[in-house]
Amino acid sequence: MASDQLDPLTPVARDVLQLDNAGRYEALVPTTAYEQARSQLVQLDADGAVQPPTDRDAEACVRAGLWLWHDFLVESHTISQSVDTPFGSYWLGIMHRREGDFGNAKYWFRLAGELPIFKTLSSHAADVLRNEPADKRLLPLSSSSWNPSALVDLAQTAHREGADSPLHRPAVALQQAEWRVLFDWCVRQSRS
Repeated sequence: MASDQLDPLTPVARDVLQLDNAGRYEALVPTTAYEQARSQLVQLDADGAVQPPTDRDAEACVRAGLWLWHDFLVESHTISQSVDTPFGSYWLGIMHRREGDFGNAKYWFRLAGELPIFKTLSSHAADVLRNEPADKRLLPLSSSSWNPSALVDLAQTAHREGADSPLHRPAVALQQAEWRVLFDWCVRQSRS
């Protein structure tokens, strides 16, 4: 199998994904973007994230996800809003949650509906929460079905309580797992 079939990301997309941005995507509500990534992300928009894409909407979702990974909320929003699919709506929900517009995030998650990645997300949530101290506020995320609105509630509470909140670490870990599962699905879908 050719290497481009194993890794359909373009070289610039791989570079953007691997940029050393320690501490990024850890803030529940980021206040600054990782400016060192901007020029490569602009190049990504020009060159594309996946070659050759067979699903342009999924490829756009990959780009929206990479902008979001580096905390460029406006740019991610612009791209994902142009994608009229449930996955475009889901990326919008994540972006609004990360900007602290929690009610709008829930709106976009409702619009997205149930996605085929929810079973995988539930499994990742169980792995994350298995090592957390018992806290009844985590119960809605420990069920067998993924509930993106429950993550919105968790992120909102953890953000309000601050970085010392016992909810902060699981909220960050869950949002990172959610990003990875959604990103990987969009990469695969862009070539199907």
